[in-house]
Amino acid sequence: QGDHFKMCFSAAEKIGWVDAKKHRLEHIGFGTVMGEDGKRFKTRSGETVRLVDLLDEAVSRMEKSLTERIEEKKAVITKEQVPEISAAMGYG
Repeated sequence: QGDHFKMCFSAAEKIGWVDAKKHRLEHIGFGTVMGEDGKRFKTRSGETVRLVDLLDEAVSRMEKSLTERIEEKKAVITKEQVPEISAAMGYG
């Protein structure tokens, strides 16, 4: 994927869509994604989890974790702050 994006970014510069002095395009690879069964996702099979669903799950889990930590008096945030902090941590 890295080489593919390098070519796309180079093409975007050559046709004037991107100005290298104003914009920085960078591909961030995140390695192999594994399913719950421990097997690699095969993106062409159509059975993979969509990124938006994965990120939503991260937010949901963070909300649960932060709420538990507040109840256990292990967090210094309020319940009102949980949605904002969960989104920042889940979506980045």
